[in-house]
Amino acid sequence: MDLLNLLTEQFTSDSAVSSLAEKSGASTDQITALLGQAMPELLGSLTSNASSQEGAQSLLSALSQHDDTADVADQILNADTEDGEKILGHIFGNNTNNVVSSLAGNSGLSSQLVGMILKMLAPALLSSLFSATNTAAQQQQQQQQSLGGSLLSGLLGNALGGGTQQVQQQQQQSLGGSLLSGLLGNALGGGTQQVQQQQQQSPDLLSLLLSAMQ
Repeated sequence: MDLLNLLTEQFTSDSAVSSLAEKSGASTDQITALLGQAMPELLGSLTSNASSQEGAQSLLSALSQHDDTADVADQILNADTEDGEKILGHIFGNNTNNVVSSLAGNSGLSSQLVGMILKMLAPALLSSLFSATNTAAQQQQQQQQSLGGSLLSGLLGNALGGGTQQVQQQQQQSLGGSLLSGLLGNALGGGTQQVQQQQQQSPDLLSLLLSAMQ
């Protein structure tokens, strides 16, 4: 499952939709329809922003400040809408009002109500992104820890006449995961030098994260 579907599933859960409906006054059907359009807009803009080194660093900094592990529904009920407004400003920039108006026109909700809903879900969205990053980092660490033994096993198998394909696959996984490892390490407060080197090689860091979560 890719990251967009994962987050959309979290934010369109019955509990999350009920929380948004309770705080906004919109119906659950209206909220569900809005989220189906808003999530791709939000993640698409985040990806675009992260296509530059400066934008990627800004996103990682924002993620590190939003590490709430509470259920999404609870985060929405206790959302800091002032923080949410700032987050939307960073995500959409000067285009915020246009995005809100477009979503309002497509959903049948007022621009004011759509703006309110986006402000309520924005902090929880960053927390969910941070959580996904943390999970991927743990998986990457486990893969690295097991890689040495797996390669040794494959090499021994190859020495005995087998295991060549397994070794090649593991080497490819190791190389493919190295960039993500640096990105996630920085998001958790480490690996700064490694990330800077990797950013020069691959500036679209959020796209890398999206691909890794598929």
